[in-house]
Amino acid sequence: MRASLSSTNVFVHVETTPAGAGIGFLPCFIGDQQPDLVRLLPEQFQELLQYWMVLRQESLHQPAVAAVVAALRAGTSAFTESLLGAASTR
Repeated sequence: MRASLSSTNVFVHVETTPAGAGIGFLPCFIGDQQPDLVRLLPEQFQELLQYWMVLRQESLHQPAVAAVVAALRAGTSAFTESLLGAASTR
């Protein structure tokens, strides 16, 4: 099999997979929102990837930065099911 498309940009995968480019490797929180896509092998295949927040240690002492960090953590926790695909019935 010869690759006809190669990209590390998830939005390229979101657009080309439903257009017939083949099997796409998408995060659940994106793929589950695409009505034309069907999740393959959900019981046999799961890839949990980490998202990183990178900042300087001293930045955490700034109230604005600390507030953004807290909001990102709270927001991520609030959407755990969507992020992991647990709410999907496909």
